[in-house]
Amino acid sequence: MDVLKKRWGYLTIAVLILLFMGIGYAFSLFVVPIEKDLGLTRADTSFVFTLCFIFFALGSLITGFLVQKIPPAVLLRTAAVMFAIGFYTSAQADRLWQLYLTYSICCGLSIGISYNIMISLLPLYFHDKIGLATGALLMGFAMSTTVLGPICGIGLSTIGWKGVFVILGILGGIVLLTGSVVIHTPTDDQMSHLPEGNKKINTVTELPPSGILKTKSYYVFVIIYIAIGGVGMALINHAAMTLQEDLNQSLSLSTLIVSFVCLFNGIGRIFWGIAYDRTGGAAALRKLGIILIAAMAAILLSLLLKKPLLFTAGTGAALFCYGGSSSLAPIIVRALFGDKYFSKNFSVTNIGTMILSSVPALIGALQTRFGNYTLPYSVLLLFATLSLIMAHLYRPIVEKELHTVC
Repeated sequence: MDVLKKRWGYLTIAVLILLFMGIGYAFSLFVVPIEKDLGLTRADTSFVFTLCFIFFALGSLITGFLVQKIPPAVLLRTAAVMFAIGFYTSAQADRLWQLYLTYSICCGLSIGISYNIMISLLPLYFHDKIGLATGALLMGFAMSTTVLGPICGIGLSTIGWKGVFVILGILGGIVLLTGSVVIHTPTDDQMSHLPEGNKKINTVTELPPSGILKTKSYYVFVIIYIAIGGVGMALINHAAMTLQEDLNQSLSLSTLIVSFVCLFNGIGRIFWGIAYDRTGGAAALRKLGIILIAAMAAILLSLLLKKPLLFTAGTGAALFCYGGSSSLAPIIVRALFGDKYFSKNFSVTNIGTMILSSVPALIGALQTRFGNYTLPYSVLLLFATLSLIMAHLYRPIVEKELHTVC
């Protein structure tokens, strides 16, 4: 068995799975037709998106504690059924509470289950290229809007959002069932044939959730993750509406721009994963903070000057940073606290995802209150500033606590 060759096939399948699971990011493409069909407000649809990612984090959290007791194949098949049923029943919804149950809860949980399994298992085959492998996985998750968005856009104009939802449910279920046959934890024999990681970057410290919750380094990193992630999630959810309402762009052009800028979310995930392999996490986190501040400043200036091109550039840069923080989260958790408890530790870290998922709803509420996105995005600039401050605290705290260079 040549596991060194087969691991790339496993990775390819996992990336395809996460490409379909990342469709939750494309919800903004469906917002306007859903609002028209069901008579919903912007605050309503923003909370559907927020609740979906809260249950995504909850699904990941639950999976982290189940994956060592229940075979990954069983969990993936469960997720496949939930994903297919969730999208199909969402297409039948005619009330807001029904979308909460079908899309936010059912689909959100299935995405979280699949996400945790892919991020927990696949990097075990790539200790020599941990950043590259994790970045590739998360690039697939983030590229869903860019790859599937234009196809969904065509579907919206022909079969409507309900028809698109039914097709997405069927295809996503099939992909997950396929993955359940292929994706597995490396056997002891396979592990013996895989190269080891870079010991200058990876630590052998093995801490369970109860242990990591006692470290300052964990909380510093989670604050960075929440701050950058909150900015990214808010922009993904509100960029299309900002272009239409504050910058007077058409729906079709706004959809095209959002699909384009989401490409940088995917690029950022693999770019910063590779950057981690070369420089470590501390330097990457500082650079992310600097770029994010500049990006939010450009976005605010674009609203003041009414420059859609500047807004596009700023949003692309911000999502490039968001992709980086998402990619570094599992890498850093694994590097700081080891492989043994990674699935549990990463699932606990996803509690941060529940917190940052509330930011789009906050931005939506502020936009409703003030009638534009200037003040809401000023709040996002404060988030970006917080991320840079915490990034400067990260390295000395890690070195003091764990005596390792990360």
